[in-house]
Amino acid sequence: MAEESWLEQDRSRVFLNASRLALSDGQLSNGEKRILVKLAHALRLEEQEPKRIYDAILSGEAEQISGDRIEHSEMRLVYGQVLEAMLIHTDRSEEVIAQIAYLRRMFAIEDAEHRAIARSL
Repeated sequence: MAEESWLEQDRSRVFLNASRLALSDGQLSNGEKRILVKLAHALRLEEQEPKRIYDAILSGEAEQISGDRIEHSEMRLVYGQVLEAMLIHTDRSEEVIAQIAYLRRMFAIEDAEHRAIARSL
């Protein structure tokens, strides 16, 4: 059975969705923070955009968040950068692995693509 996936093509909403997942247990681990910082950088979000998104989540105004479009080819680059950060710089906790899996679903990255990206790192 295929894993459910959806394609999110808005940079700010990608970060919003990843942030919501990280905050779902009420706290951010150091690994989750590293992944979110790397994701914001890889998505080329403006300096204040992550804070604006975080504040919108806390205030219940997340549905108003929108940003620039991210192209399909760039999604693979972003995913590769975040995956590399996870492999090198985090404790690979369950929460961090969930972040990577969630990002993979948001970008609709299939198993073969994931393996190719991982091998290239």
